[in-house]
Amino acid sequence: MFSLRSCVLFAAMAAGLIALPVFAANDSTTSKIDLTALAKAQATHQILSLAAHQNAQAQVTPKAIFANPSRAYPPSCLGDGLPLGGQGSGINLQTAQVTLPGDPLSTDSNEQAYSETVTISVWRVACSGAVSATVVEIDRPSTASATYYPVFPSIYIIQGGTDFAPRLPEDENTFYSDTAVAAPLYGSSIWVFENYFGISSPPNYNQAFTVYIDNLMGGTPLSMNFPAYTAPAAAPMEISGYISGPWYQPGKGGEGILVQVYDNGDEATRTFAATWYTFDSLGIPFWLYAQTSVNIGATAVNNAPVYYQTGGGFAGNFVSSNQYPWGTMSVSFPNCNSMVFTYSGSTPQVTGGPAGHGTLTWTRLANINGLACQ
Repeated sequence: MFSLRSCVLFAAMAAGLIALPVFAANDSTTSKIDLTALAKAQATHQILSLAAHQNAQAQVTPKAIFANPSRAYPPSCLGDGLPLGGQGSGINLQTAQVTLPGDPLSTDSNEQAYSETVTISVWRVACSGAVSATVVEIDRPSTASATYYPVFPSIYIIQGGTDFAPRLPEDENTFYSDTAVAAPLYGSSIWVFENYFGISSPPNYNQAFTVYIDNLMGGTPLSMNFPAYTAPAAAPMEISGYISGPWYQPGKGGEGILVQVYDNGDEATRTFAATWYTFDSLGIPFWLYAQTSVNIGATAVNNAPVYYQTGGGFAGNFVSSNQYPWGTMSVSFPNCNSMVFTYSGSTPQVTGGPAGHGTLTWTRLANINGLACQ
């Protein structure tokens, strides 16, 4: 039930290697949750969740795929899941120890009286476009009980003098999923700060805000102040489905590259494919096609083989065609809207075919529905 990461972290704390502030509303093992405070926290989330569903029913065509206007971060951020144990590379990381109570509604009196000190970490994850996502991780200690469990605290934020109850799912890029206040914590896990759908003025997690963590045991909530987000040096986008789509060179319409990224099904690699719609020396359309396999997590495609075809015909009206190697192409994506590619090749089987080498930076023409990269 416990992650290796949490075991290592707890061992380091026990050895005095990591200094953390400690927050405990009440250290007594016989303390219980303030049921009135719990009811208010749960009601807040239920009201917001109901409003989100009602807003969606009023605005959305059934089965339509569209971007969540209340989203807290770009859809292409966290595309491969939440970074469990990613504190080391976290931005504006804040960590503290918090005492959480057991389930106050349990029929087991030992569970009601149980309490456990956990490690809570909140940090930002860098996304494209100089924005971020905010996540919270709760790590149970390696000595935690396998019989009794602490419960999820009430987490809220204040920004610009306004209180907000964030939606905290364990899966990123969701519309409705949430984590209930006082839900049992069976092991270490991570949650992402989302907004409830349909909020007219949702919080902006890239601006300054304060996170409050209330264990509902009657003490002063733990607070963590976050400054306005400053993006680190831009890193290239991961080669994933979010970079799929048409790309072109502004001011030079008629030529473009269609990029597609496929799942290979092995959970280790993806297939990068690109078709370059260009022209020969006479101005007649000519296609070049690149395809290669890349490791999941790769941020560049290096020396992908490029091919061209001859001997074809219109609407399949041909007997056979021939494929020839043209050269290579290397590609990276500094952000969601820029593609840098280096090319080199020629067409020895076709007189006047496209040939040359160089580096170009092109722009995204449009996003794919359901895979908007922002």
